[in-house]
Amino acid sequence: MSLGLKSDAERQSILKAFKDKSKDKAEFWFQMNSRFIHIRYFPIYDDHGVYKGVIEVSQDVTDIRGLEGDRKLMDW
Repeated sequence: MSLGLKSDAERQSILKAFKDKSKDKAEFWFQMNSRFIHIRYFPIYDDHGVYKGVIEVSQDVTDIRGLEGDRKLMDW
């Protein structure tokens, strides 16, 4: 799990919060060249609530940030 964080202490803090269930996600966003990147991390637990790992969701949200007005499913 890289998380793009500056220090191992930051990574360990997030993992600890996931393991003790004090947090249920970690979010980061940043500009990369002309694109805006949003990254989220979610803990994964087994059926007994035991921490198993992390899933990362990375998304280029540049175009989403520029949306205006409404577009409903019926308009698709």
